Amino acid sequence: MYLSTKKSFLTLLITVAFLTGCQEDANQTSSSTALAPKVKTTLPPGLAKKTTTETEPVVEETLPVVEETQPVVEETLPVVEETQPVIEETLPVVEETQPVVEETLPVVEETLPVVEETQPVVEETLPVVEETQPVVEETLPVVEETQPVVAVCVEGDAMIEGHVTDKATGSGLADVQINVGGCATATDENGYFTLSNIAETENAVVNFEKEGYLLGSTRIQVDLYAEGTTTASSNYLEYAIGTYTSQWSYDSQTAVAGAHLDIPTDVYADMSGNAYHGTVTAGLKIVDVTTEEGKELFPGTFEGKNVNGETVLFSSYGLISLSLKDTGGNALNLADGATATLTFDAVTSLEEKNIIPLWYYDYSQGTWIEEGYAELQSDGTYVGSISHVGTWSLNMPLETSPGTYRGRIVYSDGVTVKDARVALIGPNWMRSDLSTDADGLFEVTVVPGDDFQIVAYNYKWKYEAAHANVLPAVASGEIVEDRI
Repeated sequence: MYLSTKKSFLTLLITVAFLTGCQEDANQTSSSTALAPKVKTTLPPGLAKKTTTETEPVVEETLPVVEETQPVVEETLPVVEETQPVIEETLPVVEETQPVVEETLPVVEETLPVVEETQPVVEETLPVVEETQPVVEETLPVVEETQPVVAVCVEGDAMIEGHVTDKATGSGLADVQINVGGCATATDENGYFTLSNIAETENAVVNFEKEGYLLGSTRIQVDLYAEGTTTASSNYLEYAIGTYTSQWSYDSQTAVAGAHLDIPTDVYADMSGNAYHGTVTAGLKIVDVTTEEGKELFPGTFEGKNVNGETVLFSSYGLISLSLKDTGGNALNLADGATATLTFDAVTSLEEKNIIPLWYYDYSQGTWIEEGYAELQSDGTYVGSISHVGTWSLNMPLETSPGTYRGRIVYSDGVTVKDARVALIGPNWMRSDLSTDADGLFEVTVVPGDDFQIVAYNYKWKYEAAHANVLPAVASGEIVEDRI
């Protein structure tokens, strides 16, 4: 805009200069001469050699603009004269931009001495930062909600095979739903299954589900095919699931009062949170973890996340699993704010504790989560309240550091066994190493102070071997190597 009107400005300035020259007296000429050195730096090269009188057009150069915004210029002229040496050069810019960013002029004037040129940039980017903050905050809940659904099937070049049986009879079970890290299949009529094209992983959660049975869950290492061929890798899993201890149906308006379970009337909701009224089918499984069967039915590993989110080892005092379904076989839960009461049997072989934390098993994550507690009763039982159905256990976290046991698995001829799963079994706990390395080595953390046994299972050749002797306890913080 300034360049396109320069010629017109010069014409007007010459006219004004002539008129002004006729009216100026000697004192005005002297005053102009005093200002000449300061104005001289702003004149174009062609006008720099003119007399003091000729520098007045420069001062009057803004008159075309002054005429357009005369009310504003008249008020600020005293300010311009006082600060002429500082911002005389930028006045045309400020005046030209007034119509465009008139609202931001006060901000520009206040910050001109500091960062006049960069301030608009900073101010423009601030809203961008503020706008993106809500986006980050909105995604946080999404991450939390999707954590249980992290098990999305990831394809790869590995596979897993296995056999699922009834814990009581040893017979293969058909139509057991198998889920490995989000990839699903089902057992055939004899209980066998194969799941191909899955990703390699060192710690996959494997879940087993069949109507009338306690949900099973364990962990396994999934390797690639051997040397890039179609030969199955060493991933083979034999797993047994047990039926519910009792199953029955009743009306939702009827209270449940039993030796292990108490539920008030009318406290049911579907998985969307809608109130449910009608027939309820319940399944209840009571597990004594001190028995061999109980440790094998115990889902996952004997560790979990406490109320502080820390992963801790624990020993278990018992397990109760509760399943509730509607007439269509759809899962039910307790309504918001409702609770049920579980009563765990006394375990005379274990030291009594006045209070023991309650934990529920998260099948999607394959881990135990601490929630609530149970109190010791006069008869040795433990009673605690739960806020939702599922598999619950009474677990006492370690109060000291665990011990560590290292060993090697070999064949009778001394050849080391690779890819064997090793389990160390204590009185009310079990710890595992999912796979021995190429040298047959394994390392397992154990509950200190308890004697234990060692069992190894060879996935590739599908057989199990147990050490004949019970091994002595490992002390807290102690590392013991190969007592086998």
